[in-house]
Amino acid sequence: MELKLRAHWLLGYGPARVALTQLARRGDPFAQLVVDNSQPGNGNCLTEQIRERGRLSSVVGNGWVTADAQIVRDVFRDDRFRTFKPRDRSPFRVVQWLVAKTNPGVLNGLEPPSLLVVDPPEHARLRRLVSRAFTPRATDRLRDRIEEIVNGVLDDLDSETHCDLIASYASRVPIEVIAEMLGIPGRRYPASTNSLIPAPNC
Repeated sequence: MELKLRAHWLLGYGPARVALTQLARRGDPFAQLVVDNSQPGNGNCLTEQIRERGRLSSVVGNGWVTADAQIVRDVFRDDRFRTFKPRDRSPFRVVQWLVAKTNPGVLNGLEPPSLLVVDPPEHARLRRLVSRAFTPRATDRLRDRIEEIVNGVLDDLDSETHCDLIASYASRVPIEVIAEMLGIPGRRYPASTNSLIPAPNC
């Protein structure tokens, strides 16, 4: 299984990772945002650099990147666009075949059946299955528990002089609430390890 997983990763993600790493070393803000998670405090600065390039800019061959919320909304609502699939990673059939054959069958957020990469009508079908748990009525029943979680995360910040609000607060709250909804025992899910970081230099 380990060998199969490594082969699948190398064939499916290796070339893109190498290309993005090279671009990141040359100072490309999008590539740095994707491949460098060691300095989460730089996220806002890198996003601003992407925005300074214009509403839409090219990256990695024929790819495009944007930090414009309106463009993102337009793309999501336009049926002419579809999600990037494993078969799109290489134009060569032999590579596509190898990627499929080495697929270890482990759930992966970048491959079907993840909601992030499936298209209609499959996306709508899967979304309906989980949407009942996130209706206003369902989440309202968790109101008191959500307040406890929010207060607990805020209490964790009491002793900090500087923190990244995304890493130390905003990203933790939904993770802990979803874990609660799924019945995962408290504190067995990863907490932020970046609660104390210097303010980024843009």
